[in-house]
Amino acid sequence: DDDEIPVGLGSPARGITLVKDLGETFVQGQGLLTTPAWSWGTRR
Repeated sequence: DDDEIPVGLGSPARGITLVKDLGETFVQGQGLLTTPAWSWGTRR
């Protein structure tokens, strides 16, 4: 991709755009099917 920038030992970095809508922050272009699984976890 054209948006990959070499960082460190040649590992690519990608820029992302964060969007805040109605109190929720999400990655622009990411939908329900492309969002990674995530949970708050538990307090211990």
